[in-house]
Amino acid sequence: MHTRFLAFFLACLSALCVTTPSSQAADRGEEQPPISLQSKVLNDLTKSYRVFVDATGLLTPDEIVKTKLPLFTQGQEQPMHPGYTSDRYWLSVIVRNASDNSEWFLMPDYPLLDFEAFEIEGDSIKPLPAEVSEARYPVRTLNLKPGEERQLLLQVWSPLVVNLQFKIMTATHFKKHTTSDATLVGILAGIFLAMIIYNLFLFANLRDRDYFFYILFALVNTHLNLLSADFPAGVYQWFSIDWWQYIDVYRPLAPFTTLLFARSFLQTKTEHKTLDRVIVIYLVGLLGFMAASFFVPRHMLFLIEDSYFLIAIVLLFAAGIQSLRRGFKPSHFYLVGLTLFLVGMGIYIAKSEGLLATNALTLNAHLVFQAGEMLLMSLALSGKIKQLEQHKTQAEVTAKVKGRLLRVISHDIANPLGIVKGMAYILKSEKIDPVRVDAITRAVLAIEEIMTFVHKTESLDSSSPLQTETVSLNEVVDGLEFLFQKLADDKKIRLRFDLEHPQMYVQGEKTSLTYEILGNFVGNSIKFTREGGEVSIRARTVGQMIQVIVSDDGIGMSERAVAAAFDPTINVSRRGTAGEKGGGYGLLLAKAYIDQFGASVTIESVPHDLNSDRSGTKIIINFQTPGSNVSSRSFRQRWRIMQ
Repeated sequence: MHTRFLAFFLACLSALCVTTPSSQAADRGEEQPPISLQSKVLNDLTKSYRVFVDATGLLTPDEIVKTKLPLFTQGQEQPMHPGYTSDRYWLSVIVRNASDNSEWFLMPDYPLLDFEAFEIEGDSIKPLPAEVSEARYPVRTLNLKPGEERQLLLQVWSPLVVNLQFKIMTATHFKKHTTSDATLVGILAGIFLAMIIYNLFLFANLRDRDYFFYILFALVNTHLNLLSADFPAGVYQWFSIDWWQYIDVYRPLAPFTTLLFARSFLQTKTEHKTLDRVIVIYLVGLLGFMAASFFVPRHMLFLIEDSYFLIAIVLLFAAGIQSLRRGFKPSHFYLVGLTLFLVGMGIYIAKSEGLLATNALTLNAHLVFQAGEMLLMSLALSGKIKQLEQHKTQAEVTAKVKGRLLRVISHDIANPLGIVKGMAYILKSEKIDPVRVDAITRAVLAIEEIMTFVHKTESLDSSSPLQTETVSLNEVVDGLEFLFQKLADDKKIRLRFDLEHPQMYVQGEKTSLTYEILGNFVGNSIKFTREGGEVSIRARTVGQMIQVIVSDDGIGMSERAVAAAFDPTINVSRRGTAGEKGGGYGLLLAKAYIDQFGASVTIESVPHDLNSDRSGTKIIINFQTPGSNVSSRSFRQRWRIMQ
């Protein structure tokens, strides 16, 4: 029995599965060439054998020898792999011992075969004794002295799949061959079991339905793989069930569970609705095959099923490719896993047709590569869970960032709103003053700029970078003076602006530069400067950069506070000299925009408790000039507070 659903028969399906005896009989006078037995190799009986097909399955060795030997055809005229058939095959082989070894072991290349072997000496037909061993294959022993020649007659049949490839070998090669084969299959069985246990543990912890369908897929296909390898001993009687009796119903569950896993993992129901409807119809068809197994002969049913299973391969690949096209990265692992399965089936079928040498790998290629498939499917599943967790984290982060951004923005709006409020009270009690009306107008415009900027930062919901532009520092300074002059006057703080020349430009975004960067720094300087102090904003050209320095002679910052100023895990918020409150997020937001502009910032500060005469803080920002190569990393990546 092939693995999972034997779906790789492709164009050679009929050649692999259809049994049509040749009508050309060998000439009665033509002698059958003997096979020379060598002790150092696995001697292949397919080099020279003749075949007779017994469709009734009732002929005895005596009847074959007396009446049917002339009807045997050359082995080359029959396929080595007749496939699904209830016929019995008789093989005639002549062997000559060309070695000094006397004991030989005869066995088929594939398990799940039954055979009897007889040696013909004149009119005598003797059955070869069965070898009792732990091998997964039926074995017969032959005693043949050096130089002797003997004709062998083999009767071959199988409840599932017939293959006519046999080897005869010495005891040394027999032990080596069966040991390496059993070791490889044992390792593969361990891998299958490990994948099931690992994903069962993940399912128990995550309760994700993808893992549930993976476990179904892995359990069914692993069991079918073990049945196909007849490993371990007694696998066909596991759980006190005669699996031979139910194999016809059981086999379609392999593509059924595989497609169920693919539907869940690739989300075809929501992402690829048309394809999903086709898959559902196909699954109904599989249920039909399971029902048909109760009244359709096995070999006929399996021939039809193999053709139908090819459609499953097409559907599985179509779902994977469509998912890959929509950007679902775990589909890479999924598609590579399917490809490995096909490669394994290709090697297995090529070996069954006698196109490849016999060894543990070619005999068990379907198991080896499906173990790789299951591993890659598990990796794909882990990749999906990781991607979902990332999306969930990004959604949570976006919500937090928006909340904190709104708090910061509300703080920025407070200054122009305060101006509007103050001017309104004055206008109620006095005659209209054009200067005050202008102040109200400018405050409203400032609020509008901030709100416009909030709309720009919708890039928080995408990974697109914030667009930068050429910004006039003179205009920025004018806006800062308007926003903070009254606040500074109220605390009797001198606010001083000093530009090297009026035509200074930086690469940035005007609103965020005015309110989120320099506005934050100036506001903090005023907040932490005592009455009678001074806050200055200076700009000068330093090489290819524009350096802006915001300095004050306030209470300063401790060394710890300077180190933690831009650390999103530490809130350095504190009250100002007049009891002003802060949210603690202004510096983080300012740093995010500075990074986005391709600029840099450093803080130098002397705390009041260390030097009351020279205390104060200096913030130095080095901006790119227009035309410089500004980094295009997204605002989301720059916004460290979300980490």
